[in-house]
Amino acid sequence: MLIRKIDDEVTLRLFNVGDAREFFNLIIGSKPYLKEWLDYVEKVEDTVRP
Repeated sequence: MLIRKIDDEVTLRLFNVGDAREFFNLIIGSKPYLKEWLDYVEKVEDTVRP
């Protein structure tokens, strides 16, 4: 598995199936915040930086 240690507190690794429940819970818990940003996405071009 690809793992990249950033510092003593942060490590990056590939997402795997075992992460699905926690990822789902984070998304659900962040819906009010995410909705504020996702309401602006209506087409592919809205996801590209100018």
